[in-house]
Amino acid sequence: MTDTALLRAELIGGQQFTRPERTPHLRALVDRAQAALESGMRLVAREGCVLRDADVLLTVQAVAIPDLALYRGPTCDVPDLIVEYRAESTDRLFFGPKRLAYARARVPELWFVDASKLLVTVLRLGAGLDYPWPSETLGITGLLHSSAIRGLAVPAEMLLRAN
Repeated sequence: MTDTALLRAELIGGQQFTRPERTPHLRALVDRAQAALESGMRLVAREGCVLRDADVLLTVQAVAIPDLALYRGPTCDVPDLIVEYRAESTDRLFFGPKRLAYARARVPELWFVDASKLLVTVLRLGAGLDYPWPSETLGITGLLHSSAIRGLAVPAEMLLRAN
């Protein structure tokens, strides 16, 4: 099997986007974030789950592979919260067509993590099926509160530092 055969792709608006393999540093960041979010979920949503790199069907023309997808209940339909990490060239895709696909699928909350800038951008779905702008941005000392999963709160540092 070739390396290209192992690459996965997202389908956003009918267009295929290759999802590159994560660097060791990015994998370590997601590892720590996943552990922190799983711990937080156990406190507020015992039936909930945190899925990593799962194929999330948004529409017939949109399948995303977010770094982390959180569900507050046992069913895994539309995630309640999606956490995406910035990788090379993902800003345009995330803040453009991917954000729109998430909104159309009614994903209530998105956290976009830019570890290089030590920032987490929080987008919450508005009444018009879009994420109002300007968004909320938190730095490394911030505390992230989910509006979609009541009671879930994690220090931003847990998503921004690998250790």
